[in-house]
Amino acid sequence: MAPQEAFGPKTGLYFGIFGGAAFGMSNGVSALDSPPLFSAGGRATPGTAAVGGVEVGYNFRSFALDSAKSYWLQPAAQFEAFYLGQATERGTLTGGVAGTPAIAPYQFGSNLNMGVFLVDGVAKFVTPIGLVPYIGGGIGGAYLASSGTSFTGPTGNLLTTGGYEQGAFAGQGLVGLQYNISEHWSIFAEYKILYIKETQFSYLMTSGNTMLIKYPEYYNIAIAGLRFNF
Repeated sequence: MAPQEAFGPKTGLYFGIFGGAAFGMSNGVSALDSPPLFSAGGRATPGTAAVGGVEVGYNFRSFALDSAKSYWLQPAAQFEAFYLGQATERGTLTGGVAGTPAIAPYQFGSNLNMGVFLVDGVAKFVTPIGLVPYIGGGIGGAYLASSGTSFTGPTGNLLTTGGYEQGAFAGQGLVGLQYNISEHWSIFAEYKILYIKETQFSYLMTSGNTMLIKYPEYYNIAIAGLRFNF
């Protein structure tokens, strides 16, 4: 097979597997309980988490960028699903009961496991040496499961339940570099910025009330994987 055929644009269906790590970014956290009205706020940061997933996509017809047809612009669309976890969220919040002067620090902690599902649009720049840099973005949703959640103040942990599950909107931007090994196989490395919309978790308290804890999620994600072009 000629190098141009092996390294050129791959039109059609492709499948990929990937793995890597996610690095949490600081985000705002708020907690609310009523009655009596209790509120606290602050910031927390998720720890490093493992990432593993699959993707199915389609490379559309490419467009030559030069007269020699050595460089091509190729649009693609893909669906990806990946697991992100376990991310341990930790932070300090300050607050108290409305109408009282007491403002106290509270230690917040929660373990998160997430399933993320996204549909991406991608623009690929195909070169004659098999390297394919690309850029894209996607939207979708995330399913978050918290466990071991604690909200500890001067009198100890205020929560009696530490688990809750919730869905949320998710979006991402991505850049990557693919290398075409052969007509069908390629390897790739990718960087993503993932955003998960503010989610409200509900936990039972020792007082019998329910505490609502809300926060978004932001991650820098680095992955590498293998693709098969049909």
